[in-house]
Amino acid sequence: MMMNKMKKGIQIIKFYLKPFKKRFYTPIREKLHERRKSKELDEVKANLDITHLPQRTILVYPGKLRWANPMWAILYLLNFKITYNPNDDFDMALHWYDTTFKEVNPILLKISQTKPVINLYSTNISKKYLDAVCAEVFGYNTEINPFEFEGAAVKKSNYNFQKNGEIIQCPINEIEENHIYQLLIDSQYDEDYFSEYRVPVFGNKIPFVYDKLILLKERFWGVAKKVLVKDAEEVFTDDEIKKIALLCKKMNIEYCELDIFRDRKTQKIYIVDINDTVGGLQGQKNPDEGKSLYEKGKRNEAIRRLARGFYEAFLSSSPYFSSDNSSKTFAPKDNAKLSTEGIYS
Repeated sequence: MMMNKMKKGIQIIKFYLKPFKKRFYTPIREKLHERRKSKELDEVKANLDITHLPQRTILVYPGKLRWANPMWAILYLLNFKITYNPNDDFDMALHWYDTTFKEVNPILLKISQTKPVINLYSTNISKKYLDAVCAEVFGYNTEINPFEFEGAAVKKSNYNFQKNGEIIQCPINEIEENHIYQLLIDSQYDEDYFSEYRVPVFGNKIPFVYDKLILLKERFWGVAKKVLVKDAEEVFTDDEIKKIALLCKKMNIEYCELDIFRDRKTQKIYIVDINDTVGGLQGQKNPDEGKSLYEKGKRNEAIRRLARGFYEAFLSSSPYFSSDNSSKTFAPKDNAKLSTEGIYS
């Protein structure tokens, strides 16, 4: 009886403290995290091979970045100030909305008439749409008919960020709504691990590839036990790199990260996921050992290469920027072309 009263009392206290936590505690905690992250990044910034970076302001809208997002680190390294208010002065904008399906934001659409907006037309990152575009670009895809296919297959949500994949045996008698049924890709690395490529894309460039080694038994929800940083040319053929860029272009995405498997038998690559609001830098620490998953210096190298990728795609050669990179000298592309192709032609 006494225990139940205590639990009820704790619940009441939590209820009344919730507005305080949202208004005061959470923002303070985020600021402390940002301050700590900034100190970590200062070392990376000192070794950044990009000089003469004027301070710019970027509008992130309608969502907000967190210190854990790679984009937050990228913008810090490139001397950006972040605003979330479309009424402020800014140089460019980033469409940031963490959901699978979204509409073209009307405020950002208006802004795009005079300033560049990254991922403005990225409105569908569902697995079924991604798979359909893969079929168009590569000539093959992963989706199967689970009523007719025979053998092991993968069933997972059509929505992003669910981590609810499972291996099933086909054929089956009924399908689950809002799910996709796919080939089971054999990307086994050795008897314990499989390999998953995490591929950052900026414009039409891949600055590098994370080669993540994940335990076979943790295929759908596990974290990497080791992360290798590799050049794109070391992992993909020239034709594959071109097709990866074309796929992003067809999906109207200028910045994202892709999850890609290479099948051991066919040697084909399969793109199984795309994320335009990347949540965290891949493989910070091994959860079992508390050690970095990267070889010495490779984690900071990855952060620098992300910043370089953004710089080369959207700043140094962007069709929107003149030589002095001031907000008054933007020259956006033809609107009709922009509406169908995004920032890059």
